[in-house]
Amino acid sequence: MRGNNDYFGPLYVGSSYREERMIYDTASQWITIDNMEIPNAELISNYDVGESTSAVAQYLDDAKTQPDMIDLDFGSVAFQGQKYTDNMCLVQTRNDRTDNTGKLCVRNMPFVSVSGIIGDFNANGIIGLAPHMFERSFVN
Repeated sequence: MRGNNDYFGPLYVGSSYREERMIYDTASQWITIDNMEIPNAELISNYDVGESTSAVAQYLDDAKTQPDMIDLDFGSVAFQGQKYTDNMCLVQTRNDRTDNTGKLCVRNMPFVSVSGIIGDFNANGIIGLAPHMFERSFVN
């Protein structure tokens, strides 16, 4: 994405804690995760927001008829997708997923489920590490 300046690491996402290859981005506030079978993806995602029983779509209205969509521009790559929340861990959990203690896990973490990519992107998503920029207000 930006030459050899990207830092990669795992993120385990959803009710099945699927492993994703993520870019750790110190200049972003967003977490983006590619959905499976996304057009133009260089790396196929293991995560399917429709299969995760812990994923919750965000909507603009109480009737849930208007999905909360967003376009994000990261310079050399842009994403389109819907806002969601789901479970995420930085360390792999046990297979039965009953004990995430000490596993650096967050439940209902806000993110963008990417449905479209413009540009070259060789990861399953981005973990924005700029906490002063976090916008958690979209979580209902």
